Amino acid sequence: MVQNRFSVAYFMVLLAALLSGCSNNEPPPADARHIADTFYAEFIAQDIDAAITHFSPKRSPDVWRSHLANINEQLGQVVSVKFNAEEINTVLRGRFFIFEFNVEYSSGTQALETMTLFHKVDEEGIFIVSHNISADGYNSLL
Repeated sequence: MVQNRFSVAYFMVLLAALLSGCSNNEPPPADARHIADTFYAEFIAQDIDAAITHFSPKRSPDVWRSHLANINEQLGQVVSVKFNAEEINTVLRGRFFIFEFNVEYSSGTQALETMTLFHKVDEEGIFIVSHNISADGYNSLL
C-alpha cells in the first residue's frame, strides 16, 4: 500500500515536470495582452509606424498601414478603448490569443473589436494576425 502511494506520487511529480517542460516556450496571456494594449496606445497617438510592427509579417506593412488608414477614414481616431473579454486556444502549431475590446471613435461610433494574436511554437514573437471591427457603417479592407 505504501509503495502504491509512492508510485502514484512519483508519477504525478513526473507528469507535472514533463508538462511544465512542454510549455516553456509558450508566452503567458499577459504578454499577448500587453502587445494589444501597446498597439492601441500607438494607434491612439497616431504612431502608425510603431502600431504596424505588432501585425503579422505574413502581410506587408503597406497592407496593415492601409487597414489602419481605412479605419481612420471611416471611423475617425480612437478616443477610448475598454477591454471586454479574452479567450486562449492552443493548437498544434501554436497559441491563439483572442481579445475583445469596446472602442469609441472620434466620429461617435462605438465598435466591438476582436483582435487575434498568434504565437507559433517554433518562432519568437507574438503577432496580431486579425483585427476585426464590428461597427455600423464600417467596411473593412481585409
